Formats: sequence, structure tokens, C-alpha cells
Amino acid sequence: MPLSQNDTTGRDELSAPNDPQGRSPQPVSYPLCIDLDGTLIKSDLLWESILLAIRRRPLDVFRWPLWLLHGRARFKREISKQGTPSPEMLPYQSEVVAYARNQGRCGRKLVLASGSEYKLVKSVADHLGIFDHVIASDGKTNCIKHSKVNAIRRLLDDEPFEYIGNSTQDLPVWEAAQDASAVTSNQRLLHRLKMMKTPVRLFKSDQNQLTAVIGSLRLKQWAKNLLLIVPMFVSNRIPSAGKNIDSAELLSDLGRLMIAFVTFGLCASSVYVLNDLLDIDADRKHPKKRLRPIAAGQLKLSTAIYMSGILFALGIVGAVTLMGNTGMEYALMLVAYVALSSAYSLFLKRKLVIDVIVLAGLYAHRILAGGVAVEVFPSSWLLGFAMFFFLSLAFVKRYDELALFGTNNEGMLTGRGYRAADLDLIRTVGATSGYLAVLVFCLYIKSPEVEQVYDTPVILWAICPVLLYWITRMWFFAERRAIHDDPLLFAITDRVSYLTGIIIVTIVLLARWV
Repeated sequence: MPLSQNDTTGRDELSAPNDPQGRSPQPVSYPLCIDLDGTLIKSDLLWESILLAIRRRPLDVFRWPLWLLHGRARFKREISKQGTPSPEMLPYQSEVVAYARNQGRCGRKLVLASGSEYKLVKSVADHLGIFDHVIASDGKTNCIKHSKVNAIRRLLDDEPFEYIGNSTQDLPVWEAAQDASAVTSNQRLLHRLKMMKTPVRLFKSDQNQLTAVIGSLRLKQWAKNLLLIVPMFVSNRIPSAGKNIDSAELLSDLGRLMIAFVTFGLCASSVYVLNDLLDIDADRKHPKKRLRPIAAGQLKLSTAIYMSGILFALGIVGAVTLMGNTGMEYALMLVAYVALSSAYSLFLKRKLVIDVIVLAGLYAHRILAGGVAVEVFPSSWLLGFAMFFFLSLAFVKRYDELALFGTNNEGMLTGRGYRAADLDLIRTVGATSGYLAVLVFCLYIKSPEVEQVYDTPVILWAICPVLLYWITRMWFFAERRAIHDDPLLFAITDRVSYLTGIIIVTIVLLARWV
């Protein structure tokens, strides 16, 4: 069976007839045994299954220690019962698949030998349709290292074989093999392999872990953290025509905001990585998200899991130790953000309407966190404006996803709670939310509180048509399918949005100083 066109890697190469190093298939008759995790695929089926289990039955995590007490093979079997990762969506090593196909055409017996659970390995073998036999863990025996060697020898009656692997766990199998081939760029592993025998072929791994780590941080998304500045900017803590501010206090506030920006970014990146892990199946079906490092198999799943925890810890420790007397309170805001974002990633994103309210709340949370950082509590006017404004942008995001990528076989947007028939309602409610934000701003201008901050508040009326223009323009672009998923990422690459922001900031400063 050929690989699905939905495969995330090198689709056009998977049926190539030649050896990846340019040689014709060697005229050998002994079997070819191929490892699965990290060799035939760039991912790891155990970690794929764990993520699937967390997403479907998160409370079962408390049962995992009991399963592990019965051994890793039992653990793999129990985890696999939660579901099977879609074999057609896995990120395959195109060169290894092409080599295996060629050798199969030449009459070699092909064996898929993996330490993963048998059911999962068999699903991959059935999908590819090129393997004669499958060797895998069976709930009692963890088929790695010497256990894998013994299983191969039993199957082949001690016949010589070639083995393709990728890690130190494969060293005993390479030692037992007639020919050793490897999928790796790890020079230390290659040195250990060459100490026992010369590899007959090397398949270069295209996994650049450093590049993948940086890509998974989603540093562009850190632009959202500029919302931390908003409470201080619209408060009376910055100089105006009628008020001077202690420069030392101002510099202290700015320093804390810089630390807050970085630590919030670290915690946000922690959540982005977690979200990519939990959403890996849906991302692989998405025309753009399938290129993300985790979905594409560029970043090891185990590395991503550790990375998420480390980023969160760095953000919390940095907040507590570097932000002075507001550090503990700000760290609690970070914990609350991560908790709400994690709940969103696990299940809230699939709930109709609740998902966009939570998204808007996460944006508003940045404003609250910025206020905590500099001890300025945002006004109810600001929070009301923020909720309506970001609710509109959250609906833009859902509208764009639904309009661009359509629905699955069940008529639903994949991983979300919306149907194609919801487009008109989303557009209506979303645009209305944006206009309500402008209404809240108009009411604020007429409130007594505005005179405590601005010397000439009447100038603020000039912001209203600018906001109306920008919100309406965003919805026009959403209707034209030009937003491409995230409206804020669109805004930071849009010159008109920059100009709009500059105009608004200028008007605010004029209202303070004129």
C-alpha cells in the first residue's frame, strides 16, 4: 500500500527506486530487519501513545505506576489500549522507506522489528504493505536490545540479516547482524557502531534538534506579551503634562516589565510545546501546522516533554527571584495562565463558544499579569474593553480556520466544536464583539475616571474611528481568507496594523500632554 498523500515528509521520494546513497540495490538474499521508532519513522510510538492516552483519558495517569510495576511491556500494552496513532499521518523517514521498498522488490525478506507494542507496529506494517514479518513487544516481553536479538534469531533460524537502527539500544542488534546500517547524525553513536563493525550504509537524519527547539518556542507569539505594558501605559504611573514621575521608580517599573515579558514568554512557550504535543494528530492533518517541528518529527517527543517542563520552571524561578516584592504574586499569575492554557489544550478548545471565551480570557490575563508586575490594577473599563476586543479576535481565528480548512467527515472542524453552517453566526457575533469593545471605550471617555489619567480626554475620541476601521478591516480580511489562522500574528506582519497602533499611541500621548 503506498503512503497516504497526507504523510508529512518527502512524499515524492517514498517510491524512489534507488538506494539513498545513489547505489543500486545490492544482490543479497539474507533478510533485512528494520527498527521502527526513530528509524522507519521520525517519531516514537510509545510517546505517541502516551500523548494519545493523556488526551483521551487524562485521569488514567494515576494508574500508570501500577502498570509500570508489571514491567515496561505491560505498560506499553495498557497505554496502547487507549488508541492507535494514525499510521498514515506519522512522519516517515523517506529514504529508509524507499530503501526497504527497493530491497523488497529484489526479493529480500523484510522484517519490522520494534520495541513498541505489537498492535501499533502491526498497524504501520499493514499501512506500508511491504513487510513480511513483524517483531514487537507483546505485553510480557519488552522487545529491545538482547530480547530483540533473540526474537530475530528465532524468527530467522539464526540466518544472517541486515539491521537498520538509530540508537544505543540497537547496539546489541547491530553486533548480532551480518550487516549494520544506521539512521543517525550522532557521531558518538557512529563511533561506537564502527568499533564493532563498519556500517554498510548510513541514512542521514534530518532532525536538527537545536533548530527544532527554537522553532517550537514560537518566538513570534511572544509579541502578545506586549499586553503586559498596557496597565502601566494607561495608568497615571507615566509622566504627563500635569504630573512628574520619579525617574528611579519609572526605571524600576520598566525593569520589572522586561523581566515579566521574558518570564511570561518562557511559560507561554512551555504551553505552546505542550499544546503541540497534545494536538499532534490534528496538526498533522492541518496544511500549515503539519510543518511544526513536533508534528513533522523534527523534535523528539521526549525532548519536547522535558523542554516544556524546563521552560515552565525557568519562567517561575525567574519571576520569583528577579522581580522583587511582586515576584511571588506575578509567579502565581504565571501558574494560573499555564493551568488555564493547559486546560484549554486538553479539552476546552473542543467546547463550542467556551473555547473563544477562554482564548479572550488568556489575552486579558496578560493585562492582569502586567498590572500585578508593576502593582497597577487594571480598571474595570480596561478589562471590559479587553474581553470584547479579544473575543472578536478569537472569533476571527475560528472563522478563518473553519473557512480555510473546512470540516472533517463528521461535518466538524477538526479538534474544535464548530460546523460549516456556523460561519455566518461566528462572523456576526465576532464583529459585534469588536464593536462592543469600541462602545466600552466610548463610555470610558465619558466616565469620571478618565480625568484622573488624561489632561485632555476629549482627544481620545479620535481613537474610536481608528478602532472601528481596524476591527472592520480584520473581518473583511477574514472573509477574504487572508488572515491565515492567527489574527495577532497577521497584525504583527501587517503594515496597516503597525500604522494603526502608532496612531492610537500618538493620540493617547496627546491626551496626556496637551
